[in-house]
Amino acid sequence: LEGSPISTLSIARCQIGDSTKAATLLSNSMCFLQSLTKLDLSGNILGPRCCEKLAEAFQSDGMQVVELNLSGNRFGAEGGQKIAESLSHLHNMHWLDVSDNDFDDDVCREISESLREIISFGVVTRHCTIVHFEARNNNFGDEACSELIRAFANEVTHYIGLKNTGCGPLTGKEVGAGLRKPTISWERLDLAENELGKEGANHVWWAMRKNHSVLDLDMSNNKIGPVFGTEADHLGEHGISIDTALERNFTIRRLRMEGNGISAE
Repeated sequence: LEGSPISTLSIARCQIGDSTKAATLLSNSMCFLQSLTKLDLSGNILGPRCCEKLAEAFQSDGMQVVELNLSGNRFGAEGGQKIAESLSHLHNMHWLDVSDNDFDDDVCREISESLREIISFGVVTRHCTIVHFEARNNNFGDEACSELIRAFANEVTHYIGLKNTGCGPLTGKEVGAGLRKPTISWERLDLAENELGKEGANHVWWAMRKNHSVLDLDMSNNKIGPVFGTEADHLGEHGISIDTALERNFTIRRLRMEGNGISAE
């Protein structure tokens, strides 16, 4: 494969499995493919034993991957840490999917650290390049998810997928803070199947009053409850968060709020 002009490689759902030998072959192949920009390894259940070799490949000189799909591999927490640390070496990557990998809060924090913008003494020393980030079905937890949201609150990221990752009120608060930024570029947010609750939902909807970027928002199945959006949820002269947001926001095109036990009122 050395010198091969292959730029797109998909070996998704090939039943590779948890094999160190397979991981070594993959790693060596990727190092030879200097033109590789799109790599799909999804659905292979590679497991934790493959992570060290994959991380070595991602850190190798000349790796120019722009789109990377690692979903459905059950890397686990220990293996995920190695993968997460290596992501900082993929300087051109703008599309990443790490869904369904049994990652925990520490892996989430390391991903945030690897991909966030770094500013030193007022100068940007590393830009965030991620346009599309998908991480559904991982065990991140509320605090780590909020840190991830903060890492992607920028002018570059358009899509964040955190379905079923343990988002809670802290994440809702951080999403609200991001939505208030005048330069935010978020267009699609998938926060479904979490535990934002009424508090987290209100943080999001108060911010949506003045947001002009989000086109697609999924907050379905978040245990928001029957008080949300009622007179009991009224905040003085400001009114009700979702009511005022929908009156003032003319940008959003797709909204999902089902499965939250919201009252008819």
